[in-house]
Amino acid sequence: MQLLLEIKELCKSFQSGNVRIQVIDKLNVQVHEGEMIAIVGESGVGKTTLLNLIGALDSCDSGEILFEGNNILELSRQELARYRNENIGFVFQFHYLLPEFNALENAMLPALINGQIHAIASERAMMLLEELQLKARWHHKAGELSGGEQQRVAVARALINNPKIMLADEPTGNLDEKTAGRMFELFRTIHDKRNFALIIATHNIKLAKTCDRIYLMQEGKLQACDKSTL
Repeated sequence: MQLLLEIKELCKSFQSGNVRIQVIDKLNVQVHEGEMIAIVGESGVGKTTLLNLIGALDSCDSGEILFEGNNILELSRQELARYRNENIGFVFQFHYLLPEFNALENAMLPALINGQIHAIASERAMMLLEELQLKARWHHKAGELSGGEQQRVAVARALINNPKIMLADEPTGNLDEKTAGRMFELFRTIHDKRNFALIIATHNIKLAKTCDRIYLMQEGKLQACDKSTL
């Protein structure tokens, strides 16, 4: 598999009063096309921070984030926005759907931001919603959807621009066990069909064990885990 993302000696810290807290400390990892990678660890260890750095939602103190060989830390703000919109799909624990829009409008929004004409964006969003078993719900606003349905709309929104990397931060954290299981099965089906790289931060060990690789985040670094030890 081709190397898609390489992180080298990445560091990130935060100031808390008079104390500087090192959240990510000389972290290194490689991600190849089509891989499914789970990151586990206690709350507050930096899993979300790492995903935000990969997705260019936050800036680091030092290190390199190489996407297809190019260091995204050297990009301008405009180039970073294009990198996020065209290459990264985000799925969060909280769906962040716009309440005034229906499912179709929420799903197609990134495509419109990317300059796609409305009719094409709408057609693609409808296809994704149908694939995610939401064809009959596309006209419903966010508040009229169940938690699982809202998360599926968020997945459609993340997929609309055919990203090469999907970043999922506790995507099943607000769902009951049965719904979470169905949600992840959909993730796997969509992943296998499109072959994007999936990096998922989760407390769900059962879910993590279905991924290709598992890393434990601890003391600012990633440590490869054997599935049998979890």
